[in-house]
Amino acid sequence: MNILKKSGVLLLIMLLSNCNLGDVLTTKDDLTLPEIEEFIGTPLPSEAINIHFATSAAIDRVVYLRFDLPKDGIPGLLSSLGITAPLGDNFKSLYNIPRLEWWQPDQVTSYQGTSQIINFMGYDMLVVELNDDTVTIYLRVTTL
Repeated sequence: MNILKKSGVLLLIMLLSNCNLGDVLTTKDDLTLPEIEEFIGTPLPSEAINIHFATSAAIDRVVYLRFDLPKDGIPGLLSSLGITAPLGDNFKSLYNIPRLEWWQPDQVTSYQGTSQIINFMGYDMLVVELNDDTVTIYLRVTTL
């Protein structure tokens, strides 16, 4: 079989296999928090509570994290991740994943967000105010 036909067959197999996120998504029970922290490049702040995480690994690896944090912990979190891009009002680069009931960024109406590429890793963050003192952080980190 010539190279063009082989490429076509390979492309057809890839399309038919449909690398669907839902098929490769693993949840907290399959991972440890230290593995997630190693992947994102820093431990979560010690004040982080209500931590949820999941990952998918098809062609690239993606980690999804959601946790609550005191508002005054945001600068330290951004710094520890190496994110220098400012948080922008109503900036959202994150969307719902139906299989994760705790990952619903499309349902928030007031938020700040940022997105930055650092050392071949993509960081997308959404900050949602819960009350005067606490925020919910949605963080997606992916290999590029």
